[in-house]
Amino acid sequence: MGLNLSRFSTFSRLIALCICWLLSLHARAGYVLVQSLDEVAEGGQFLITSEPSLTSGCMLGNTYNESSGYVGSIVLNDEVQESEYAEWTITVDKFSAKEIICELSYNNKTLALKNTGETNLEIPSSNKDMAKWELSPYPNNNYAFQLRNSAETSRRLCLRDKGATQWKAYMSSSSQTPYIYLFKRTDIAAPQILAESSLFADPLEVSIEAEEGCEIRYTVDGTVPTPQSPLYTTPFPVSTTTTVKAIAVRDGETSSIATRTFTYCPPVTVKLGGKERLGTLYSSYPVTLPEQTLAYVITGKDDEAGTLTLSAFSPTNGVLPDSVPFILQNENATSLILHFTAEPADGRPDYAEGLVMGTAERTAKPEDAQILALGLAYDKATLGFYPYAGDTLAANRVYLTLPTTSEYIWVNSVDEYASGAEYVFASNCKNGKPAGYYAGELNNEALTPSPFNEEKEPYLWTLTGNAPNSITIRDESNNILFAAKDGTGLLINGNEKYRYWEIIEVENYGIRLRNKGWSNSSRYILFDNDRITFKNYGEDSRYTSFYLFRKVTPAATSQGYSFRFDDKAVGIKQATTKPTHGNIYYDLQGRQTTNPSRGMWIINGEKVYINK
Repeated sequence: MGLNLSRFSTFSRLIALCICWLLSLHARAGYVLVQSLDEVAEGGQFLITSEPSLTSGCMLGNTYNESSGYVGSIVLNDEVQESEYAEWTITVDKFSAKEIICELSYNNKTLALKNTGETNLEIPSSNKDMAKWELSPYPNNNYAFQLRNSAETSRRLCLRDKGATQWKAYMSSSSQTPYIYLFKRTDIAAPQILAESSLFADPLEVSIEAEEGCEIRYTVDGTVPTPQSPLYTTPFPVSTTTTVKAIAVRDGETSSIATRTFTYCPPVTVKLGGKERLGTLYSSYPVTLPEQTLAYVITGKDDEAGTLTLSAFSPTNGVLPDSVPFILQNENATSLILHFTAEPADGRPDYAEGLVMGTAERTAKPEDAQILALGLAYDKATLGFYPYAGDTLAANRVYLTLPTTSEYIWVNSVDEYASGAEYVFASNCKNGKPAGYYAGELNNEALTPSPFNEEKEPYLWTLTGNAPNSITIRDESNNILFAAKDGTGLLINGNEKYRYWEIIEVENYGIRLRNKGWSNSSRYILFDNDRITFKNYGEDSRYTSFYLFRKVTPAATSQGYSFRFDDKAVGIKQATTKPTHGNIYYDLQGRQTTNPSRGMWIINGEKVYINK
């Protein structure tokens, strides 16, 4: 059943349009991505970011660390409010076709390079020459810019790397990200993209509204609209999944970009199989449950018995909510067709969220989990979830996930060291798990720190040596980590004397890795809290021990699971033991037997499945 537009009265649509129009009148001023130097030369307030987005990456903040000489960041995500942004004023001193010589200031505090020999910054600046910057487009990267210090042109303002939050004036020859993005504040509110819904089955009409005196430019191919994009004049239909982007333009000034995606919701086909006539459904939009069809959710599993518990779900108005894994049953059909509906889906069932996953589109099979899919067991009789050997997962289907994700065991004593294992060096420990930063690849004689991210595997170091007092540390490329003989730095494949390490326990500090090549063994791999780095430091209260974690990968089970229906479910009831000889059973054609074999049978008017 598709979306029935006749359900919406003309009056209701008029009210909705009026509300959207009132909201547009009070919309906050926004920010627009700067695309040329001309937009900067016109003046204004700007945001400086590491990515062309206000929901990812980092923004140059307003917190200056005098001791370390860097400006902190605002880590951007969907939850950061506009009131938290740090606006910088760019005052143009000279302008040419290639670059702008300017000053950066925040609340009349000027950002300057501290001196020509360092990357450190300072606020305020006593040396006006060190406070001038040259802004130029970054080649081969749309909308990216470079901020180069005018007095020391080898220093460019940027993040240390994508995973850090320190803004400094790094060398232009360094491997760190050498470019920035600018967002300019605009007082023109973004347009309002209006339609009855963002989901549709039948063609949908889209309109765009903006402030009085503005013209609207828009795109429907996902590209960024510009003042040269098509001019909006009248509402237009969409019949396929479409992303509409629009800007308002007035007197040469543009608004921020309004974006709205309209998603076409085609019918979902579910194939039913086995004697039980079961199939799985996962839809990214609400659908109507066909008549005489039952819906179940997986609420648990019993590894010892090899069964999954299915609980019945009775949807309000016959509507199955979106993004919930369901198992469907219809004894009279081999396939079902479910249609998008605009009816509200009140209530969402409880289910084993960590156990079950659904896919709304064909996708690659996850590498960090064992996947089981609906099908017949090896005996070709029992329907359930069994190991899935394919490389891709089908759209609108449900899968059982058995995690194989790596775990990290905190090594907090010498006795827990294991030779040949992979380890993570972490700056912090939270509830026995690695936290803070982890030590990554060697860079400039220090181990590059990166913040822990659930979606990214941390950098792993291999420790080998049968005794904890003679250990070799290897990186992911099998290179050996050495201590530098003339300081706190670290090296790869250096002087043989400094290649061996030992694990020691230090009172009030925990585990430490000490280099054996130094006299008195006075060099440890420690974490510098101020500089956010791992180096080979001596004893000092400014440095702390890192935390050592050993990687452990649990083996995934390969067993399958048959179904067990809870007491509230209707339809099939599964027998767990073979019935006593002498009871009368009926097959599905009504024939009697007193000694049934494996399969579906009826006793006392109720279906049972004999599986033993």
